[in-house]
Amino acid sequence: MLRHSGTVLEVSEDQIGAITGVSGSGPAYAFFFAEALQQAGQALGLDEQTARLVAKETLAGAGELLHADDADPAALREAVTSPGGTTEQALKVFAEGGLVELTEKAVRASAEKGAAMEEQFRR
Repeated sequence: MLRHSGTVLEVSEDQIGAITGVSGSGPAYAFFFAEALQQAGQALGLDEQTARLVAKETLAGAGELLHADDADPAALREAVTSPGGTTEQALKVFAEGGLVELTEKAVRASAEKGAAMEEQFRR
């Protein structure tokens, strides 16, 4: 049954928390980012429907590229980022705001919560 929902990986038990943090909770991260993009678009004057559509289509298109291309995500990001351009400026804001560190913190929190839930279940 799981084979129909994507790639099936065999991992060691000590990797379950990391997998849960990255992948199990991962769809919600993408949906949350889509919400944030929609809200940003609306804050810049787009109507709700247009902002939602462009946020969804942008993430869906990026997801297709990630899935179809064997390239590293960093290589894809670099390929769509013009030096001195608008995307580079936005990415600079994300980096200065600590997005990478915040993402690691969130994934770690998910993994730790999963471990705590597993421990409670075993009792």
